[in-house]
Amino acid sequence: MGSFNKIGFVSNLPIQHGDKTVLVFCTSNKHRRGDSDAASVYCDDIFTPVLLPIFGEYDDYGKIEEVERDVNVKYIEACEGTCFLKTFLNNSI
Repeated sequence: MGSFNKIGFVSNLPIQHGDKTVLVFCTSNKHRRGDSDAASVYCDDIFTPVLLPIFGEYDDYGKIEEVERDVNVKYIEACEGTCFLKTFLNNSI
């Protein structure tokens, strides 16, 4: 497994090692207004956020490091456990 760069879901711009990044947990919107993406009008037509964002830096291996340990991160840890977050975050929590 090697290092690789990603592109931003919203901006479609490249994300490289050390870039500030935001992780937003989303789920499929159950109240879609149509069967295709062409029926999308609003920003939450296809996906909707389920938690507040997590801020950190991209680590060049598909995860986030240097995570800002705010109230949101502590809440997710309390509800889901640290193992849940380690799936997405580098060993920075």
